[in-house]
Amino acid sequence: MDKKVERIIKLYSCLLEGKVIKKQEEAERFEVNQRTIQRDIDDIRTYFANDMTLDRQLIYDRSKNGYVLVGNREKIVTSQDILTVCKVFLESRSLAKSEMMNIIDNLVQCCVPADEQKKVMTLIANERFNYSEPKHGREMQPMIWDFADAVYYQKMVRLQYKEDIAEKVDKIICPMGMLFSQGSFYLTAYDISDNELSEEMKDNPVTYRMDYITSYQLLKDHFHVPYKKRYEEGEFRKRVDLHNANGWRNNQ
Repeated sequence: MDKKVERIIKLYSCLLEGKVIKKQEEAERFEVNQRTIQRDIDDIRTYFANDMTLDRQLIYDRSKNGYVLVGNREKIVTSQDILTVCKVFLESRSLAKSEMMNIIDNLVQCCVPADEQKKVMTLIANERFNYSEPKHGREMQPMIWDFADAVYYQKMVRLQYKEDIAEKVDKIICPMGMLFSQGSFYLTAYDISDNELSEEMKDNPVTYRMDYITSYQLLKDHFHVPYKKRYEEGEFRKRVDLHNANGWRNNQ
């Protein structure tokens, strides 16, 4: 393989791994002068500049004293972004500890440069250590994803719901969206246990607290709500007090 091509491939691979390219270090590694490395860098920069579909650009980062590969400026996720998200997420206390820590670890490992990961993890160490999971202790992510699938594909769902401590009821619903409020996830849906989906029902979805769903099954049956009648979480949040919503008021 041509030495220039081999150099560029290796430099390119390092950039994709999130490493910082420093001309002097690379010149010593490849036993060439810094001008040669600069030409290689210019070639890589031109490659990204000419192909906008790659959504990347090669820049010189003064704080790191080297070249790094980044996304378009408006799409860059910074270490401070991840630190802020982790702080807010941990404070929400919305998931079982195993789920929460897995998400936090993945965010830091995937989005924070290797040389800043220790800093971010140190700054959230206290919240991690003192994290208190919800009383129900259930892992919610599989359920959240299943109901996201039901919402997206407009699938009917059969579920068993805890109306109060002693009573569980069976329902067939048309899920329309999910909300998060004050540490809990909520499902909004049309209850069609005794009726077919009517125009009147489309204006009055019922709200269920998701950790009170004891079992569920996504059905093969589909429902259809036209775009103009589609459910909008933001609008529904404005109109309904979740603490007094149907399907939850008896579950305090």
